Parts: sequence; structure tokens; C-alpha cells
Amino acid sequence: MNDDELDRLARQDVALRFAPPAPGSDRYQRLLERAMTTNVIELPKPRRRRLVWTVAAAGVAASAIVAATVVLRVPAAPAPAEPAAVTMRLAADRITEVSSVRVKSGIPDPKPGQSWCESEVSGDRIHSACYDYGKTTPGSQFTRIGDTIWETDEHGKVTKQSASRPSDPDQEPRDTTPAPFTQAANHMIAAAAGDPSLRELGHQPLSGVDTRHFQITVEERSSAAEPVPAVVRLPKSELMWFDLEGLDGYPTTTLDFWVSDDHLIRRVGVTAPWGNSTTDFYDFNEPVTIEAPKV
Repeated sequence: MNDDELDRLARQDVALRFAPPAPGSDRYQRLLERAMTTNVIELPKPRRRRLVWTVAAAGVAASAIVAATVVLRVPAAPAPAEPAAVTMRLAADRITEVSSVRVKSGIPDPKPGQSWCESEVSGDRIHSACYDYGKTTPGSQFTRIGDTIWETDEHGKVTKQSASRPSDPDQEPRDTTPAPFTQAANHMIAAAAGDPSLRELGHQPLSGVDTRHFQITVEERSSAAEPVPAVVRLPKSELMWFDLEGLDGYPTTTLDFWVSDDHLIRRVGVTAPWGNSTTDFYDFNEPVTIEAPKV
């Protein structure tokens, strides 16, 4: 840029062309007021409501997820245990549906001079074989088919007689031989179910089967005037299945019952001052063949 151009540019400068306003003049006051005025630009307020609702909605959703997670992780409450009396009554009914069964009875751990018996039941047919300690062949056998009884001694001799007319006139027919198993078991379990001393002792496995253990106590009666428990009133022909023929004259005795989840009686135990015995039941409704022995 040359000197002429600079001179022309300088003449465009307002400060050089016009003198500044005199202090106190109208122009001076207008310029002063404009210089002291602050222009404030208001920005639009943020839309906070949508943010608040978004946060709230997210919080509710998160709470629902947590709640759902907690509910899913809480295990279901176990079903209440069936009352002892109910289980025993169901077991009494259940045994009437059994058509065949095998039974082992006697002292849990036999010693010399003691014995145990193994029985099979199919309908009205019964076969029992009793073994002395240390023997593999039965010392005696008993077979009943209908009203006929066969007894076999240790030498193989067979005696046949009628169950309703025993050879010994002093014996009552109902006490001569065991009653039908299902009848005896049904009456025994039902009587125990109604006993006021019935209590449960917990779970116990028997031969791989989970069972519930129940117990009643038959108190010794000090006089004939005292009430007779229902179990004691059962006929001897039914008590024979559980080694309890003389229960009425026993001192205080406890009877134990083991019932599986399908309400089948698996064991009956007797604890008395003279000793202990157990009767185990197994092979329910399995095929059982019982034939009359040859005489």
C-alpha cells in the first residue's frame, strides 16, 4: 500500500473525522448509557422432566428385575409333614391292598439257643419256616391253606389238621394259628394309629427304603379296672404275627412301626423287659407259590 492509499484510508477513520462528544452533552450521555447496558441472552431451560421420568422408569425396571431374581432364587417351602396318626391310618388301609408278602421275624441278632422265622403269604395261604441259631434247615414248618393246617417237624414228619377244629380241645380255634396277614396287620396298625402315646421318631432307611419311624408305649396295667389299650384287645391269632401273643400280661412295652412313603408297613419292633424282636415285611405283591406238603 502506497502513501496515497494510506492517506485516503486515514481520512475514513471516524476518530480523525469527528471530535469526541463533549462531556455532559446529549450524545455523550447516550453513548455512556449504551456502553453501560448489559445484554443478557437467556438460554432455553433443559427438559428435565423427561430425564426424571427416564431415571424413575429405569429404577422401577431394575427393582422389578431384582425382585424377580430374588423370587426365583427362593426355594419352595417344603410340604408340611403328614401327621403321625394320618400316616398310620393310611398304612392300615394300604395293607389291605397287599395280596402277597414275605415276612422275617425274630430277634434282630440271634444267638445260640435262639431262632427266627421266615414266612410267605399269598391270599389265604401261609407258609412259615423257623430256624434255630446256626442251622440252615428249618426246625419246624407251618403251612395253612384255607382251613387246613400242615405242621412239619425237624425230621420231616407232617401232621395235618383242621384250623377250626384243633386236635387239642383246650385251645380256642382262633388262637391256634395265625389269622390272615392282611387282617392282622390292618388291625394292629389301626389300633396303634389311635393310641394316645403315638409319636414320630424321624426318618430311617431300611434296606434302601426311606421310612418314617413311629412308636407307641403300652403301659403295664396295675389292676383289671384300668382301661385296656386297643392293641392289647387284639386276638392272639393276630398278635402272633408280631410275637405279641402274651401282650396283655407284659410289663411296659414299646411298639415301633416303620412306614415307607407309599404307606406300606416295613417293620414292626417290640421292646419288652424280656428282650427285643422285629418283624420285617418285604416283596409286597411279588409272586409267591405255596403248596400243601406231602403227608
